[in-house]
Amino acid sequence: MNLRRISTRFAIAGVTTAVAASGMVGLATTAADAAEGSAVYDCLAGPSSFEVPVTATGSIPTAVPSGFPVPAGFLPVTLGFTAAEATLTGIKNFTGATQFGAGSTDFKLRMGTTRIPINDVTVPNADIPATGDMTFTTAGSTAGSFVVPKAGTYQVKLPAAFGLVVTTNSATAAFQNLPATCTIKDGETADITTVVVSKQGSTVTAKTPKPVARNKAAKVAVSVKGQYAAPTGKIVAKKGRKVLGTATLKKGKTITSTATVTLKKLKPGKHTIVLTYVGDPSTNKNSDSVKVTVKR
Repeated sequence: MNLRRISTRFAIAGVTTAVAASGMVGLATTAADAAEGSAVYDCLAGPSSFEVPVTATGSIPTAVPSGFPVPAGFLPVTLGFTAAEATLTGIKNFTGATQFGAGSTDFKLRMGTTRIPINDVTVPNADIPATGDMTFTTAGSTAGSFVVPKAGTYQVKLPAAFGLVVTTNSATAAFQNLPATCTIKDGETADITTVVVSKQGSTVTAKTPKPVARNKAAKVAVSVKGQYAAPTGKIVAKKGRKVLGTATLKKGKTITSTATVTLKKLKPGKHTIVLTYVGDPSTNKNSDSVKVTVKR
């Protein structure tokens, strides 16, 4: 069996409408460019091996915020498969089948170390034409859930490997599902497009402490809320240029993290203290200020 070509097309032209309808403006305002990438895979099915060229085209956002939780089904995907006439002839001769289909349960795009699963990659069996190539598409395929990684520039790539199952209507049960393991050939880049991930915004809220006695250290409770994910990192407390204390955020279960900063002892009177969140690889810095009163 010689499976010559699988052509993969990502139809994401309607993503902006879907985002707006879902109220997820984080992606609705981003630009999207036409993207295309291809790679050749070495596939192994039992004792037989064959090459599978894979091509991906579509419209993908070129800028997204870090930490954005993309839900399953949010990005519609259409996968188109093409098999050459010689491949179809081989399938008919090898299996005695008159219909041919395909599927994959582990087709995942790459974005850095993040994996974007493509769900429902199933093409029902269809009649093999007497002559010529055969092209068919999936229906209802979508990207699974994933979280946009930390800020940086990424290449969205085709999978490094995936499992392929060729289905037939062969009368022989062993030929009805023919599994194959496909691995990208050496030297293939598989690049589809470049995506720039920006840092998410943050909101810092510092709680004014109760007045403290002379020679006592004041403590300031601080919360940092991210746009999409709980921030990490440190809080630095300053009066002017003088550092009065630091604290490490305790990551929350939602999108808010907290910390309590113990200040150095201050002279009696009122003091304006600036609490600055220094940011992390996914979150922009921000600050808030409070008045600290030390009793005379």
